[in-house]
Amino acid sequence: MQSSTTERTTFCVIMPTWVGDACLATPALRALRHAFPQAQVVGVMRPVVRDVLAGAWGDGPPWIDDYILFNKRPQSGVSSRLGLIGHLRRRKADVIVLLTNSLWSAAVARLAGARRIVGYDRDARGWLLTDRIPVPRDGRSMRPISPIDYYLQLSAWLGADISDRAMQLGVSDFDRQLADELWNQIGFTSDFPTIVINSGAASLVTRLWPLSKVQELARRMASELGWQVLLHCGPAEREEMNQVAVAANDKRIASMGVMPELPIGLSKSVLQRAAAVVSTDSGPRHLAVALNRPVVTLYGPTDPAWTATYNVPELAVAETLDCRPCYKSPCPLVHHRCMQELSVDRVLSAVKSCAQ
Repeated sequence: MQSSTTERTTFCVIMPTWVGDACLATPALRALRHAFPQAQVVGVMRPVVRDVLAGAWGDGPPWIDDYILFNKRPQSGVSSRLGLIGHLRRRKADVIVLLTNSLWSAAVARLAGARRIVGYDRDARGWLLTDRIPVPRDGRSMRPISPIDYYLQLSAWLGADISDRAMQLGVSDFDRQLADELWNQIGFTSDFPTIVINSGAASLVTRLWPLSKVQELARRMASELGWQVLLHCGPAEREEMNQVAVAANDKRIASMGVMPELPIGLSKSVLQRAAAVVSTDSGPRHLAVALNRPVVTLYGPTDPAWTATYNVPELAVAETLDCRPCYKSPCPLVHHRCMQELSVDRVLSAVKSCAQ
């Protein structure tokens, strides 16, 4: 435990950028809130992260009293990165906790005049921090560690109990109504289990599972097992998933892309009601885990050791290849075997073992 803080301390927590990382940071937020129940905790985040955290608790989880929104470019009600300096000064931030690893976030925290700036000593920013937490290493290499534990160590540095490592999200009544509208539109009922398939990935195209295999898996789950299959998508995957659903030609297989809008809240609500979720290593995978759903994760160029979770146990499906994990895109060997060779049989078997 480090030096104590007062009950009136204002913590400003700069949240990760990506949807999945925001989910993985929820145990650290919860630990900080429980350690300092009388303090003010302000989340500093992109609008999409606010939407991830919003749910059954209104505009955010019970661990945040307020939030500041930012983007690379300012817009209505949303500051730029540089604009955060003024916001943080006006909040009189005592402690700024950097869940990000970036140099810019440390510079903003320093210019905002916070008494303490807590973050990992990396990316040439150590001189900007007051509390320099060493990066976990095995020799000269960074130790494979889940972001959950990585973020929790920052809360532990401030004296929080970090024994609870489960991710946690809420779903609002409004989001559930969106899912009800989707279910009515595609003709799904509560009489049969629904399996959600997410084959997209925002950060690496090499994480994608071939659409032909997505279609085959959906068909077999519907025909052999009688399950309803929902193809999850964001705006970028809408047309592809709609086409897969049409080509499947089975009323038990539908795409989420038929909805006019595809907000994060809709994703959370459909994932929450899934009997099981099949996903690439991407944001929807973490949303599903944080909502305590059984998840089968398809790993290609990434390593499960770096994103381990602690809710309902996940089932990892991956090919044993000398070239993986490489974390590269495009595939440096131009064969994409790590995802191309993941068989429908293996994935279907994993889904059967975990579906409720």
